[in-house]
Amino acid sequence: MGIITTVYVVLGLTTYNTFGADLQANFLGNYGNNIVIDLARLFIIISVALLFPLTIFTARASIMSILGPNFLKEFNSKRVFLTITLLLVAFAFVVAISVANLNVILGVGGALSTVPITLVLPGSYTASLAKEGPAGDGDRRKGRLAMYSGYVLTFLCLYGALAMQ
Repeated sequence: MGIITTVYVVLGLTTYNTFGADLQANFLGNYGNNIVIDLARLFIIISVALLFPLTIFTARASIMSILGPNFLKEFNSKRVFLTITLLLVAFAFVVAISVANLNVILGVGGALSTVPITLVLPGSYTASLAKEGPAGDGDRRKGRLAMYSGYVLTFLCLYGALAMQ
């Protein structure tokens, strides 16, 4: 986490230092067109394309777990599976044609997924799995600190992603 944070901060500061107030939200847009930047853009396209099915799978699994096994038994679970999948794909399509700027989607997605996954979940696991008694007090404090700082950073990142548009 420390290494990744350092790399992001250094990359952000050097990019801002290079381009100043003209810095675009997608910093690759500042570099024009050459083979290296075009490859970087291609890798971003591949990354986003591969994330789509993963996102649909996770959302569908979450919705089906909320519905519960009794609901799935009462209705045909294959039909529910297909209906949820089609609704999620339709929703994603509507969002895709409604939002003109990919930076909004990436910013909101990053704020609502990356920060909670890197801080909130590990922090809550650390706090809940710490040893009982005084031996685990330090781990519980560290876990809660990571968890609460994750909540604050999620809010700040989401606010920043939406306010910049």
